Amino acid sequence: MEFIPKEIEDYAREISSSESPVLASLNRHTHARMVRPRMLSGHLQGRLLEMISRMLRPAAILEIGTYTGYSAICLAQGLQPGGKLHTIDHNPELEDFTRDYIRQAGLESSIVLHIGEALEVIPTLNEYFDLVFIDADKENYIRYFDMAYEKLRPGGVILADNVLWSGKVIGADAGGPENTADGPERTSGGPENMADGPERTSGGPENTAGGPERTSGGPENTAGKARESAAPDPETLGIIRFNQYVKDHPGIINLLLPFRDGLMISMKKASAGLGKD
Repeated sequence: MEFIPKEIEDYAREISSSESPVLASLNRHTHARMVRPRMLSGHLQGRLLEMISRMLRPAAILEIGTYTGYSAICLAQGLQPGGKLHTIDHNPELEDFTRDYIRQAGLESSIVLHIGEALEVIPTLNEYFDLVFIDADKENYIRYFDMAYEKLRPGGVILADNVLWSGKVIGADAGGPENTADGPERTSGGPENMADGPERTSGGPENTAGGPERTSGGPENTAGKARESAAPDPETLGIIRFNQYVKDHPGIINLLLPFRDGLMISMKKASAGLGKD
């Protein structure tokens, strides 16, 4: 779903500061070589991330979900001298591509790329962060938020992408079993991203309308089918629960910015201190 008319977005892109040559190349090659190039932050969001980082002047940044490194390069622009950005992705097939662009951007000493599951990597990072960017599997957003919150300095900011989820958050029912920490673990970088891998849609399991129909026996229960089709997929459910969780969190001030696919901005209250509340 496009929330902003294309002509308006094109105008905003034209009037905004241009991409650097490295980012323009990364943008172009990601679209040419990757299956899901829309996962890239892109020009406008990249500028927004850069400006937030420059305003905060963080000494340490955590990014959950690297993809091809566009957002990491943008966020790193605001680091204090000697600062570090730790970025985590589960997909080793993207590592060489991403490291090459980090090198081209001259940020090898500032960006630390971790290949692995974020839920396993984050506890090993022995530092506190001023800025966190979450852009990974949606079912685990609450878990990522909690882990990041514990390592966030008072006044620090957590950004979470895709919180409008193509508009599927509207009218969906968030009922059903909770997404608990002992549920099935999803990876930190999303599905396979290389162009020669199987493409998966962002809306959960593929809706194969032409496949064989399965019935539960007896006459067709149309009301039951309507309820089943209206049930949100796990990623949509994860986003809906995350948004409400952030809204109700006592330790933060938040804003859901209707920019691109929705950006949740959460600032840790000065009174919250370090670690858990």
